Amino acid sequence: MENLSIKIDPVSGFNFEGADPASLDNIEWRLPTLQKGQGGKITIKGVMADGAASQNFSAHLGMWQDSSFIVIKEATQDVQIIGSVPGSSPPPGPQVVTMPSSHVAVIQKAYYSGNQDFKNSGPIPPKAGTPTSYTITWQVTNDINNVNNVTVSALLPQNVTLTAVLPESQIPNVSLNNQTHQIVWSVGSVPAGTGASSSPPTISFQVTLTPSSSQKGILADLIGQATVSGQDQVTGATVQSTASAVNTSLPDDQSNSGGGIVQ
Repeated sequence: MENLSIKIDPVSGFNFEGADPASLDNIEWRLPTLQKGQGGKITIKGVMADGAASQNFSAHLGMWQDSSFIVIKEATQDVQIIGSVPGSSPPPGPQVVTMPSSHVAVIQKAYYSGNQDFKNSGPIPPKAGTPTSYTITWQVTNDINNVNNVTVSALLPQNVTLTAVLPESQIPNVSLNNQTHQIVWSVGSVPAGTGASSSPPTISFQVTLTPSSSQKGILADLIGQATVSGQDQVTGATVQSTASAVNTSLPDDQSNSGGGIVQ
């Protein structure tokens, strides 16, 4: 990524003494071009005024466009101020790591015939008491830093069963809790830039819905909200995000979109 800067907000009572690397004006640092997976830190040194308590430093990653600073990511760091002994030199100033955490995301979609991973069957629109199979796909993307121990999870409704997984190489990485109906995909490591400059990890599930009579006249849920989480390898932070639940309206399946009212 190019033309990036990091800016910090002024902190009351903090006297700036220096930074590594050096700052343009004690509040902004121009960053070199960042390669995929590359991280780093900025160390700020200074002295708090007498009587100052712990402070919160706010940092903003962004870029300049037409004299406006466009914020891409924000981060905060609490710094505990340690009192000095009378007559001694002031304690070292706080050190602030301002690199933002990465952002991982999961894309969740549902199909009947708009995806070729599985050949689905059953009535469309679905019919109460009659099974219809669907395809659920998950894709994981990631932006700034490498993220490890990535998992995606979601809950299946009680009248939806998991029937198949593709690619078959991912079957050992998928688990289903028969009591809670939670499905978990252990993705592993996801490099920075995945989805922008490289193909995202992708998995497909075939699920079978048997609508109940109480669902007649409404859309039926196929899978609940999906949550992706992992550990940022630069900041150490746990990062996560969610994707909305999907139902039989199938907005991503052009030939069947909007035809999901249970009969």
